[in-house]
Amino acid sequence: MVRDERRRGRDSTGHAPVDDTIDAAPVDLNHALGASWGVNFDPLAHACDQPTRSRDPFDPDEALAMLEPGSSAPFEQIGRFQVQGVLGSGGMGTVLRAYDDTLGRTVALKLLHHRHDARREQRLLREAQALARLSHPNVVQVYEMGMVEDQLFIAMELVPGQTLRRWQHQDRSWRERLNAYIQAGRGLAAAHAVGLIHRDFKADNCIVGEDGRVRVLDFGLARGYRPADDDETARSNLSEVTHSGGHDLGLRPLTRSGTVLGTMVYLPLQQLKGLPASAQTDQYSFCVSLYEGLYGVHPFVEHSMGDLMASLEQSDLRPVPRGCPIPRRVRQILLRGLSQDPNERWPSMEILLSELERVLKPRRWWVTATVGSLVAALGVTGALLQHSTETLCDAPEAGLLGAWGSTDREAVRAAILSSGHPDASHLVDSVEHHLDLYTRAWVQMAEQSCRATFVEHQQSQNLFDRRMRCLQRRRNRLRSTLDSLREAQNSQQVAERMILPFMLPRLEPCADVDALMAAQPPPSDPILRSRLAQLREQIDHANTLRESGQLARGLDVATALVEQARSLDYPPALAEALECLGHLQANDGSTADALDTLDEAIEVAAHARADDVAARAWALMIFALQDQDELDQGLTLERAVRAAVLRSGDETARGWMLNNLGALHGQRGDLSRARDYLRRALDFKRRTLGDEHVEVGIAWFNLGHAQVTHGSGDEAMEAFQQAREIFELTVGPSHPFVGFVATGSGKLHAAQGRTSEAIEHHLHALSIRLAAFGPEHPQVARSLRYLGESERDGNRPEDARMHLQRALDMGQRLFDPNDFEIARTLTALALLELSVDRPQAARPYAERAVAITGAGQASPEDRAQSLFALARSVGAQDRRRARSLAQSARELYASMDHPNWSALSEVEIWLTKHPLDPPRPEGEPPP
Repeated sequence: MVRDERRRGRDSTGHAPVDDTIDAAPVDLNHALGASWGVNFDPLAHACDQPTRSRDPFDPDEALAMLEPGSSAPFEQIGRFQVQGVLGSGGMGTVLRAYDDTLGRTVALKLLHHRHDARREQRLLREAQALARLSHPNVVQVYEMGMVEDQLFIAMELVPGQTLRRWQHQDRSWRERLNAYIQAGRGLAAAHAVGLIHRDFKADNCIVGEDGRVRVLDFGLARGYRPADDDETARSNLSEVTHSGGHDLGLRPLTRSGTVLGTMVYLPLQQLKGLPASAQTDQYSFCVSLYEGLYGVHPFVEHSMGDLMASLEQSDLRPVPRGCPIPRRVRQILLRGLSQDPNERWPSMEILLSELERVLKPRRWWVTATVGSLVAALGVTGALLQHSTETLCDAPEAGLLGAWGSTDREAVRAAILSSGHPDASHLVDSVEHHLDLYTRAWVQMAEQSCRATFVEHQQSQNLFDRRMRCLQRRRNRLRSTLDSLREAQNSQQVAERMILPFMLPRLEPCADVDALMAAQPPPSDPILRSRLAQLREQIDHANTLRESGQLARGLDVATALVEQARSLDYPPALAEALECLGHLQANDGSTADALDTLDEAIEVAAHARADDVAARAWALMIFALQDQDELDQGLTLERAVRAAVLRSGDETARGWMLNNLGALHGQRGDLSRARDYLRRALDFKRRTLGDEHVEVGIAWFNLGHAQVTHGSGDEAMEAFQQAREIFELTVGPSHPFVGFVATGSGKLHAAQGRTSEAIEHHLHALSIRLAAFGPEHPQVARSLRYLGESERDGNRPEDARMHLQRALDMGQRLFDPNDFEIARTLTALALLELSVDRPQAARPYAERAVAITGAGQASPEDRAQSLFALARSVGAQDRRRARSLAQSARELYASMDHPNWSALSEVEIWLTKHPLDPPRPEGEPPP
């Protein structure tokens, strides 16, 4: 069956493995350098809808532009990173452009200067730690940190673009500026959701990428905002402002660069007085920055520290410039965020952003529904007072604003076409067609629900609320899918992520009235509802990362989500976060951890009566137990899994359960029950998903794999053909899934003795895997082994030796030394040497294979094959040992629930031909 090798070979959908199974440019880093530049806007130079102009005598963009292109980098190589040049330099360090040899991507490396003390090194380390815990489209991603010659470096995403401040200096409408800041605000909200605050938010600390997406960076002052944390950094900064060499800083202009003064204009009064920062501090800084970006002036007088402090204490806000076209509601929203009392500000960034989005988008329920504050929270009555029932449901497409619009379409198309993928043109058309169908169905369902509630009065507002929450989860996945596709930078990433549009969650559950009403209602507390919406958005993002093979990022996100969910004290959310983390751990190969996590998920879900989460966790438990070779324990849980899935009625969990139980019985050797479960999985998925869904293709393949093992060649070939047609139609003819089908077809032809056809199929699979995964990947090593075995059987020993040796060399680099895949390759090499009558050359390979299969829980067949290969290798030198080895192989073959009769017969014939005492020539006396 097909198992997509991401790290240790786990799949993307929770399907269990049986050998080969499918389971389903330079960045503008001005402020990434750590310096702080203050900005003082000239109110006369800005009339709300004109480009903003700065009077700051120090322009960081110009400073970077003054760096000579040939600036030499301090290192040519930092770890696995090849340094390509200098992007910029500042008070904290130097930012380098570098190429990651291992992952094949260009990154930015921030290199800390030698002269900084431990406290400043700790600041930069905090930045990396803070960002590494985040994985969000509106936050610059940090990949890793390390040391080079006692200097700390941090590798981060390299984003083509410009600072938000420079971007807003250009001719932008107020709507464009507001939308850009809302994107930045989502990055802050994501940080708050995992317990982090930025503490230095402003336009200089945001990048507007060439793709139009805004990302927040420079978390150099970020830290967790738990009560136990202190705020020594803030107090130290304040000390620098108020006590420095006897100068009167109360009269010093707040436009000095490279000091803490530039940041102070974005802090509320409490922080200027040295009190600890919080998420509410970020909200205040965001509102100051947005006020500047929209109106061209700071909301308070800030010519000097004294002026600023007095203005803040008196809440003396500047008036809005005359003739400003910005709606009055925007200023009202910002004024609440600018309150000096944190308790008077918005309860969270998410709620603040929701209010701003309502200004930008049509004031219909679609908008309120898709930002996580649904009619139940905001009140439908108010909306109905403003809109007649005839017009309320006229624009359902507004619910998908920001997801699959023209900008996303162009960005996804550009990413795929520029990736170098051989099927790029086909993939673009396939993705666009599928996403068009999905979004059209989403809009139709949303409109139908609206009309049923507010026009036809056939549906309660409570049910409407539940249906829209369900659709919002689908929108979350759609948004994260688009982000993953548009961020793909090469052919391999396109290949890995092409599965995402075809794995979007089904919309039909959002129309299942009984299931929706049986689910627990959302909490009544609006703040908890808002935090819950943020959490679930991130769960959806983590699941997208898993399905696209970005397991390391997904694990980081999911681990943080579990801790956040624990703090919510809302068991249904914790159960879902645990199930998400357990799924990622299982796919990543950390199955021991996955079993612990899933066990807790099942217990919490039972307490919370979250039957759907419990059912998915139970199905994943079977997968994880298989990976641990705990087949008997998996078998004892079969009834419990079936009961949990039946109770939940969750169709996704049912599909996983049928597939995973089929794989479990197949791995145990009960091929009859395996085929029964896999046939049921196929029939179920065809009914629920349609004949051309990718998961139906996976089910066809898994059934075909079982048919090969069972010896049903014609049925296997039909299943492989069905799978191939589905995969080529959806994810394209060069997708790794097509490679799995080619491998299965090769195995089938090899079993039938049709070696030429087998070689052809394995060559096809190898070419697909090389293009998709590169030359160093477990699946490439497996394809080389399969190809070498077929070439050996086809009497092509030299080709076989070359490919098997390459498979062994690669496997020794990629696998654990005692991995059974290495043992299989060693056995294949031993059998090759035996086929050309070179037992002495075969013996070292066979000895190593026997040592590996004897040290772990190898399958009886793997162990028997290695033992029999060694028996044949030592037969001429040590007949007694050879017979003992062969007899052990015979016992293992015979012990299998469904013995390999052909292999067993071969051992029996060999034992007959090689008795303990060889026949003596006629007339020779016995010894």
